[in-house]
Amino acid sequence: MVNSKNKSTQLVAAKPDCCLPRSGRKVSVSQFGKKLVVDFVDAKSKSVVCDFDGCLTKNQISPDYAISNAAEDTIFAELKGKDVMHAIRQISAGLDWWLAQKRPLARRAGVIVCNEVPRIQTKIQLAKHNLAKKYGAPVHIFSRDMVDGKFDILIEF
Repeated sequence: MVNSKNKSTQLVAAKPDCCLPRSGRKVSVSQFGKKLVVDFVDAKSKSVVCDFDGCLTKNQISPDYAISNAAEDTIFAELKGKDVMHAIRQISAGLDWWLAQKRPLARRAGVIVCNEVPRIQTKIQLAKHNLAKKYGAPVHIFSRDMVDGKFDILIEF
């Protein structure tokens, strides 16, 4: 456990403009009118929020944010308009980048908040299944702002 805490501290130190330590029960991220609020339940929780798109990564496909708890469980969040398939590709690219950087990653999940969830087509179901199989990461899709999403529930299948 000490090693993973050192890794989080190293990430914040290496990218202080991109990764910010947070403490407290709730963490909120927003972009283009979409909002995700993650509830860690414990008021003393320590977390790290990384701005992926345009900060950790530039000129490449990536999710908007990575939100990690002290145990290095990480949610990769994409706040999207309508293109759910592209959002799934962005989350996959974020997972690839995170693992290539040798960043700690215990449990992981993808969360997509979009204007509207299209009827879940076979190709979206298959993409979610493939991401879960490759990374062990469930993908949750919400059609409105996800307020008070419990971290422990989002990170589980």
